[in-house]
Amino acid sequence: MPVFGENGRLLHRRGVTDSPGLYFLGLTWQHTRGSALLGWVKHDAEYIASQIRALGPTPPAETRAPERVG
Repeated sequence: MPVFGENGRLLHRRGVTDSPGLYFLGLTWQHTRGSALLGWVKHDAEYIASQIRALGPTPPAETRAPERVG
């Protein structure tokens, strides 16, 4: 997955990557200085959860159409 930049750092915006379904939490300076601290990581978690909710409901795997290969 293309989640690393040329300098080897993760490519994300507040923990949200361009790869669907891939998120990061607890990174140093993810959004603020407290991002990697237990007392403040909840703010980043709430933001990521809101981004996931905005995608809408995802049906269980057994009811989704199979992915095409190729």
